[in-house]
Amino acid sequence: MRKRINDNIIVAVCLIFIIGVSASCNQKEPKTEGKLVVKEMPDGSTRVIGAVINDKKQGLWVSYDDSGRVTSHDTYINDSLTGESIGYFEDGTISSIGNLKNGQREGKWIIYYDKDKIAQKGSYKNGYQLGIWEYYTEEGKLDKKVEYFKDGAKKIVEDNHLTPPVPNRVGPSLISDSNNHAIVK
Repeated sequence: MRKRINDNIIVAVCLIFIIGVSASCNQKEPKTEGKLVVKEMPDGSTRVIGAVINDKKQGLWVSYDDSGRVTSHDTYINDSLTGESIGYFEDGTISSIGNLKNGQREGKWIIYYDKDKIAQKGSYKNGYQLGIWEYYTEEGKLDKKVEYFKDGAKKIVEDNHLTPPVPNRVGPSLISDSNNHAIVK
């Protein structure tokens, strides 16, 4: 279940950072240097918060918009976007959720309309859509299924979209004007 994001995220990031640094200090390896990174705007609002250990981004990073609302959560491993990635709408509900591997989308992804309604879902491989993707209307009805292939080709597997009939453009219309019975072209 999704819920609004609040300042508990900052506390969670700080705790993860402290636990990570503490655990690395107990090992008999080269000294670990860690710091909490908080990027701020000139007005003092926070834009990004996360941890850097041995000069590499590690763990959960949280991004904010100009008004201070959380826009995304991303996971870094050794300075590479790897792991769960969550995007948020202005109201705090999830806009997208999936995984990243070396900075590219990988595995299952779900993209939402606002208010918890799925817009599309499918899988990525090396940053490219692959396999069957499902696209939904805002009312929650399956609009279509599209299969994506490794070579970039795609094929519509199912299309439930209702389209109006195409008018016959070969000759003049059989519609006549009621005043003078002229044929409309």
